[in-house]
Amino acid sequence: MRKPLLNKKLATLAVLAFLPILLLAQLRGNTYANARQTKSAKFYYVYDGVPGFVDKDSNGEVKGLLVDIMKKFEEYVQNSKGISVSVEFVQVPNKDFQIFMSEVKNGSGGVFGLSNVSIREDRKKDYQFSPPYINNVSVLISNAKTPTLTSLSDLNARFAGKKAYSVSSSTYYERLDGLKQMYYPSMEIVSLPSVNEVMSKVSTDNEAFGVVDLNYYLQALKDKTPIKRHAVGDKGEDKFGVIMPLKNDWEPVIREFFDNGFIGGSDYRLIITNNLGKGALRLIEGTN
Repeated sequence: MRKPLLNKKLATLAVLAFLPILLLAQLRGNTYANARQTKSAKFYYVYDGVPGFVDKDSNGEVKGLLVDIMKKFEEYVQNSKGISVSVEFVQVPNKDFQIFMSEVKNGSGGVFGLSNVSIREDRKKDYQFSPPYINNVSVLISNAKTPTLTSLSDLNARFAGKKAYSVSSSTYYERLDGLKQMYYPSMEIVSLPSVNEVMSKVSTDNEAFGVVDLNYYLQALKDKTPIKRHAVGDKGEDKFGVIMPLKNDWEPVIREFFDNGFIGGSDYRLIITNNLGKGALRLIEGTN
C-alpha cells in the first residue's frame, strides 16, 4: 500500500533535483541590433566558477581574468559604439560544467558563457565563439605522494593500478583517453561532474590522477593543496574562447574588439599577470 506514496515522493525529488536548471533557463540579453537603437544593453554572464578565470572571492564579488577581459569589452562597446552596458552574473548550481553549457546554449541576445571552454569544431554547431582569449596549458596531476613521472612512456608502469578522474565530454577526458591509447591501455577513467571534484579526489587519494588546466594547478599551489604536477605531461595546443548562443548577434563586435590589438597588448598581459601570475604568462606565451 505504500508503493504509490513512495513513487510520488521519488517523482517530487526528481523534479526538485532539476529545479535549479529550470530556474536558470532561457536567459535573454539585449541584441546588438536593439542596442544600436536604444544605446543601452543588458548582458548576462553565465559562469560555473573557475579559479583565476571567473569565481566569487571571499566577499562574494565575482572576479577573475574573464571578468577583467569582459570589462574591457564593455568599455570598447561604450567608446566605439556609444552603447552603455549593464551586467548580471549568473552562476550555475554546483559549478556543473554541463549545466553551464546548457544555459548558454538556451540563451539568446547578450548572453556570454565565461569559463575555460576549448574552441572545438564539434561545439560550433551549438555555440558561437569569440577568438581565443588564451592558449591553455593542460597539466597532468596526481597526489603529491606519487613519484615524479619523467617520461610518458613510463605512465603504464609508474601509474599502474591508479585511476584517472575527469569531467565527461571535456577536453580533459579526451586527453586522458589519448594517453590511455598510447601509453596505458588498462587505464580506468572515472567521470565526475566538475573539475573541482577532480581536484578534491586527486588531493585526497594517492591512487588518483587526472588532467586539468594550468589555472587549477596554480590555485592548488596557492592553497598548499597536496597535488603534484608532472611537467612531462604539459600540453599547450588548446585554445579557450568566450561562448555565446547561436542566437546572439554580438559575435562580430567581440571579434572586432579582440582583433583590434587587445590580445597580446599591455592591458591583456596585465590582466593575465594579475590573475594568474607572471609564471603563468611565461608558460602561456611559450605555447604560442
